[in-house]
Formats: sequence, C-alpha cells, structure tokens
Amino acid sequence: MAQARRGSRAANGGGNGRRRTGARDASFRTEAQVWHDPLLKPAGARSGSPDVFVQAASPTEDARPVVAVKRVARLVGGPKPVTDPKEQERQRLLARVLTAEGRALVTRAVDDYLGKSFELPRTQAVWLQMLEHRDEAKVAQAIETLHAILADAEVGIERRAVLESRLRQIEELADESTTRAVAGALRRFLQLKVNEAMRHAVLADSDDAPVSS
Repeated sequence: MAQARRGSRAANGGGNGRRRTGARDASFRTEAQVWHDPLLKPAGARSGSPDVFVQAASPTEDARPVVAVKRVARLVGGPKPVTDPKEQERQRLLARVLTAEGRALVTRAVDDYLGKSFELPRTQAVWLQMLEHRDEAKVAQAIETLHAILADAEVGIERRAVLESRLRQIEELADESTTRAVAGALRRFLQLKVNEAMRHAVLADSDDAPVSS
C-alpha cells in the first residue's frame, strides 16, 4: 500500500511538473522577441536604401478631420467704368469725331463736341480728322497743332499717307494763302522727318554690321 501511495504521488507530481513546464514555455513564447532576417525584407526594400520603419497611424489620428485651406483669388480688374455723366458724354462725342467720314460728318461731329465746351485731346488722330473741317480757320489750327506734335523727334507719324494726301489737297484748294502755306510747310517737314529717320536707321545698321579683317 505504501508503494502505491508513493506511485500515486509520483504520478501526480509528474502531472504537476508538466503543467509547470507548459506554463514556463507559454511565458517564454510571450516574452520572446522576434528577430527579423534582413534578407526576408520585401523586394522594394532590398535596393540598398536604409531600413524604413513605418508606424501605422492610430485610429485616433485617422479620425482627425481634414481642414481644407481656401485660397482667395485676387481679381485684377480693368479700368473702372466712367460714372460721371459729363465724361460719358465727352467720350461719346469724341468717338463720333474719330469715326466720322467726309467733310460734312466730320464738321458736324467736331462742332457738336466743341459746342459742349469740351477740349480736343492733343493726339494725331483727332487733329487729322480736323483737317477735313469746313471751317478753314479750324483746318489751319489743325495743321499748326500737328506740326507741334510731330516736332518731337521721338514721335512717329501716324497714317502718313492719309496725312500727306490731305495736306496736298489743302495746299491746292484752300482759300487763304496762309492756310496753303502752312499746309505746304508741314508736308515738307514730314518728308524731312522721314529722311532723318531713314538716315538714323542706316547708321544703326552700319554700326551693328560685323567688321571684316
């Protein structure tokens, strides 16, 4: 009987030993660190670049709202529209002067503009139109104004062929000799201005030309 009890204790002891051993193995597996073989890295990571550790974003970070940044576009507008009724009227009448054709329409457009006490702008286009006015005094004024504008060496001649044609007509058909004289003087001045511009162009080309040895 004593042997049986010793055998029973031995058997029980063996069972307890196995349970203790199994618990130690489970604890060892839980606490053991896993060693990663660098040769088992993905193909994209074996290109010689240093190891990259990617940390997964936590659910809290993924749940953060995305704030959209609005960019305020800067609008670059053109010139402000004219709101002054008087200036609107001036621009309307000036447009009629610039687009009128023939002595009758030009005369009427110019008279309507000047009748509102507006001053004609100092531009070649306006005073070129004035050359067709029926009032010879206004024609003479236009010739003198154009001569003063074109006296500036930096100012080019606009619509040269039209200007020279009208000056020839005035030089031949004007009633006043003074009007014919100023028309002829301006026409000759235009020719001198053109010749001077051509001479400067030739000199500039010669200065830019390469010198042959």
